[in-house]
Amino acid sequence: MIRFTPTLLLVVSVAAPPARAERPAVDPAWTVDDGTPREVEPPDRDEAAAGEDGGAPAEGEEDGFHYALHGYYRARAHVLGNVMYPLNPADQRTQTLRYMTQRLRLKPEVGYGEWVRLYVTLDLLDDVLWGDNAGLSSTPLFAGDPSRTRASGEEAPWVYVRHAWVESNLPVGVLRVGRQPSDWGLGLLSDDGDGFDDDLGDNHYGSTCDRLLFATKPISIVRAIAGLPAEDTPLILVVAWEKLVEDFLEQGRIRPPYDSGWLAGDDDDVDEWFLGLVWKQDGLDWFAETDALTAGYHFVYREQPSTSSEVFIHDAFAKLRLWDLFFEGELYAIHGSTYAIPLGPEDPLTHLYPYKEADLLGWIARLGWSRWIFMAKAEAGYASGDADPADGHFSGRAAGPDVNVGLILYEELLAERTRNAWAENEGLWSKGGVYNSWF
Repeated sequence: MIRFTPTLLLVVSVAAPPARAERPAVDPAWTVDDGTPREVEPPDRDEAAAGEDGGAPAEGEEDGFHYALHGYYRARAHVLGNVMYPLNPADQRTQTLRYMTQRLRLKPEVGYGEWVRLYVTLDLLDDVLWGDNAGLSSTPLFAGDPSRTRASGEEAPWVYVRHAWVESNLPVGVLRVGRQPSDWGLGLLSDDGDGFDDDLGDNHYGSTCDRLLFATKPISIVRAIAGLPAEDTPLILVVAWEKLVEDFLEQGRIRPPYDSGWLAGDDDDVDEWFLGLVWKQDGLDWFAETDALTAGYHFVYREQPSTSSEVFIHDAFAKLRLWDLFFEGELYAIHGSTYAIPLGPEDPLTHLYPYKEADLLGWIARLGWSRWIFMAKAEAGYASGDADPADGHFSGRAAGPDVNVGLILYEELLAERTRNAWAENEGLWSKGGVYNSWF
């Protein structure tokens, strides 16, 4: 099996300052702090005006609007050999796949002062194939306008608003409200799917949730209450509530127009509560100034009353940098019970599936050395599988699809196999994540 992926990448980052740049307070032309006169650079007219009104910031300096634009354009050429399953020797088209894909991601930000900011993520031509692949032209030879077709065959929207949330800096922490990316640890359970942080492959999905999140530094708050001097502390407390489902729309079901009855009742809602602690400390200076430690643990409780579903998720991670050496690791355990997993016959009266108890485990560890542009790294991990999906014990879950381990086995083969095995249950597809494996 071979895979060859030349890359074209363009990264965009534009920032605009407020209407007037913030200036420091202006000293007089002469100072006599210690009895010795010192000559300093005379202020310009703007600084002199600021000095005349007592150094108060002009309107718009601290309270004005400001904005920034970030993003990138990605183009990929893919050449894959012998990855289709099952392989048909009589069909030469299945021997080698050659195609081009692209993505344009824009991330505008709009803020007002230091207190509130709006973040948006826009995906345009998201993993779209080059060319007209939807028959827009009656004859391929006359094709003019390219389509928005993905490698999966589906049509991508022209513009997809992936994220939109508001972030507010409060005196006691940070509040985020809206549809926002979710990122934790090394990405085994949640990865924002942004940027280019993979040694192999690309980010294609990303974890997104409708969330109300509050983060604070409890040690700093305790110090302030006790009247101690203000000091930045490394412990961060994160509390969040997420709405995963308001009303589940089954395949083939259509909601009647102008009928809000489907919003009534909370039994079919899926809610999630998140509690996390993170210790983030830079500048340890044990062996070098770049020494740093980041470690965290989170607990998640997820429920859906209508299916008697309760899920408990534990996840811990650590990232340690000492001189040119580094270690990264993440471990998760998931357990619970449910009638919602579509493996087995559906009860025609209750529309529930056979009862299952879940017990899933996964981990990843990396150890390496890096300096300048050079890196050497060893990686190992595990994702549990399920020897008998039809029994009452569920243990098979793929790790996050944007944690790329290789370019063939998980990204292509297992993604294809899980799609074929559970064609009607997209939630069980691996989508390229590590599944049922030691690696």
